[in-house]
Amino acid sequence: MKEPLITENDLKIKSYQLTKFSSAFKSKKFYQYFGMMFFGIMFQGFFSYVYKSIGLQQGISDRFLAWAGSTAAIVQAVSRLGFGWLYDQVGFKKIFLALMTLNLMNALFCFHARNSEWAFFISIQLCYLVNSGVFSTFPLPILQTFGSKFGPRVYAFIMFSNGFSAILNLILSSLNESGIVPIEFIFYSLSVSSLMAFLICWNFDERIEPKEMEKLVQNGDIQV
Repeated sequence: MKEPLITENDLKIKSYQLTKFSSAFKSKKFYQYFGMMFFGIMFQGFFSYVYKSIGLQQGISDRFLAWAGSTAAIVQAVSRLGFGWLYDQVGFKKIFLALMTLNLMNALFCFHARNSEWAFFISIQLCYLVNSGVFSTFPLPILQTFGSKFGPRVYAFIMFSNGFSAILNLILSSLNESGIVPIEFIFYSLSVSSLMAFLICWNFDERIEPKEMEKLVQNGDIQV
């Protein structure tokens, strides 16, 4: 039987680098990162657009909602430091799974939370906390996967998922404003996007698997 070029043990002790930027698109890791980012930010993007109008329609004061938004901005800024430290302690996968669990729960219950000022306040804080966590934890694992030479450029491409997510959220907002789709249904649909991100991450590892690595090495796309 032919011996593999790259083994699990090799991946534990060797570093690797892409030989060219286009090699990233040949790895399934790129599309896993893209999918996790795309599905992982959809709910936060939509909720941040509409939470104020939902609160006002429910009779929550504009002053309270403005204070909730200001507090959320502080939560978002401070938590970025905490997520950086947490990444060093537990790694990307555990953080992202926890974030998507919070996201899923928030997407399911945020519309009902509008019946209580403080429940709605907590929902807003969770939205911005998760948003902070997603953007804080992605750069380092992408560098870990694709190397320091091309990792930053790969991250820039993965950030294009934000644009696609924003376009989809704009379409959903338009459908809601026109009365075609109830906003409750949109939130339930966005909970599914969080579930999709969770499932992609469930079997995810930052390092390229030996079988894929061997193929990339043979094609000259990666040097170990």
